[in-house]
Amino acid sequence: MDKKIFKVSGRFEQDGLWSDLSEDFIGYLLLDTKTNIFIGYMEEQYDSPYDNERYITGLLFEENGVTKFTFLKLVNERSLSPIVYAFSDISKEGYWSAYSMVDGFAYPDGKATVVLEEVEKTADLENKISAVYAKILEGRIPWNFQLSQEAKGLIDFI
Repeated sequence: MDKKIFKVSGRFEQDGLWSDLSEDFIGYLLLDTKTNIFIGYMEEQYDSPYDNERYITGLLFEENGVTKFTFLKLVNERSLSPIVYAFSDISKEGYWSAYSMVDGFAYPDGKATVVLEEVEKTADLENKISAVYAKILEGRIPWNFQLSQEAKGLIDFI
């Protein structure tokens, strides 16, 4: 089996504060087990003036018995910034960093936690993940596509 599906959920702090929500985001990812690269989507659980659907791509792998996970949360509005999340061990807090056109992902903006749960792979769910992620091309936001092509480079964040 070359692909696995995971449910991903998590929380993040902003300006030193955690939200009151049990989960700030919930989504699904489709992992290619040969490359450790995944695509997927998530939905922000908090109120926002923007569409709450986001596109994600990244790396998920084990090293010395530790699960490592890093991903880009790509945007659906030009006024939002892409964000990288990095977890050198998913059982511990990681961090997030917002993208700057000047500095790239220069420094952590806050802490984050994540939960991954492997779920049954069905054709319907696999097709939905692929279809939602394909919307990245519809938005025509240049940095989305460019960043999405550099998933292997995310290993530098963990």
